[in-house]
Amino acid sequence: MIAALCTTLTLGSGCDDDDSAASADASVDATTGGEGEGEGEGEGEGEGEGEGEGEGEGEGEGEGEGEGEGEGEGEGEGEGEGEGEGEGEGEGEGEGEGEGEGEGEGEGEGEGEGEGEGEGEPPRPGERTLASCETNIGAGVPAFFATYFKCVTIAVDGTDVVITTQDLPPHRSYYYGNGNPNYADFDFSRGPQYRPNPNTLAAQNVSIRIAMNPQSKGLTIDDQLVDLTMRTSNEEFPGGPAGVALDSVIMFNATAAPGDRIEQERFTFDNYEAHPENRGTYHYHSATPGPLEVLRHLGATRSAVPGEAAVEVFGIMCDGTLVFGCTELDGSMPDDGDFDAQNGHVHDIIDADGTNHFADRYHTHICPGLFPAHQFTPEIQYYRTCGSPRLGPPMP
Repeated sequence: MIAALCTTLTLGSGCDDDDSAASADASVDATTGGEGEGEGEGEGEGEGEGEGEGEGEGEGEGEGEGEGEGEGEGEGEGEGEGEGEGEGEGEGEGEGEGEGEGEGEGEGEGEGEGEGEGEGEPPRPGERTLASCETNIGAGVPAFFATYFKCVTIAVDGTDVVITTQDLPPHRSYYYGNGNPNYADFDFSRGPQYRPNPNTLAAQNVSIRIAMNPQSKGLTIDDQLVDLTMRTSNEEFPGGPAGVALDSVIMFNATAAPGDRIEQERFTFDNYEAHPENRGTYHYHSATPGPLEVLRHLGATRSAVPGEAAVEVFGIMCDGTLVFGCTELDGSMPDDGDFDAQNGHVHDIIDADGTNHFADRYHTHICPGLFPAHQFTPEIQYYRTCGSPRLGPPMP
């Protein structure tokens, strides 16, 4: 685990998720323009003489196997996806680091195929990435925040943790706008219902204050409360910024602006399951590769694909509710026997090293493949205080 450095933010008044401007939306293609990291190795054994090497590039970390024919032994190296030539060709797909083995016999060139995971093509000049963004962690910040959050400023203020973010995603998105180093084409291949909304993301100045020892409201969070409709309950998280993801992106609650439905607005999401509202606040409502790329960057997982990562943590809401994916913090499978209507339950939050970061902490799980009843961020506050997210003047 690595300690992340974060900076404090002062947020202005919370704002509603005015995603109605996005109802003419479609989802965005946010291809990772990442830190071309990722290695793959393969060995092939064969009969004959000679050696061949192949190199390829790709995204992710993973493992792959390949078979090939060649005169002797062939070795192939690849970073994720790619093809390499030599006296042996290797192909690999995925994200991250992968290993592949292949055997070859006879004469000729050996071919091998493998799947792995790497971190995409090298960054463009000026591109914002997990390696280039600034993270500032103040004195006394609890280990969970210091370890897992990137591209933010975090400080302790009394009994609260304050997370400040510019809300500029360290990945590529259509919503950065053409000409930006982080721009990516919108992915229309997902279906005819996908269309981008008309907004462009912009730098924010958001501070979210989270109590270190939040107090439960004692609610029974049932289907009556969790209806995915804004302003039907006083127990809802505020509209607008309601949490922060590990990669500094703002999280909104599970509701859409009045008159819209989140199930329809999701067709405006980019490939990171995000979009901006009409003030340019880029935000998540659901499971996303963005925070999982932070965990991959930290070495906690090889895959950043939701539902496939070894550990899946998305972020934290303003009341202290943690948002996980298909695993607990230690990588174990959640027990859904005590889930409430937003896939939430309470127990100690322990990481793979045995560190107990939070005792008896309420947290929710977004994992549509395993727990389809609720597929979004939490809608209802479990804890009493939501630290009045503030929006300040955009950062320079």
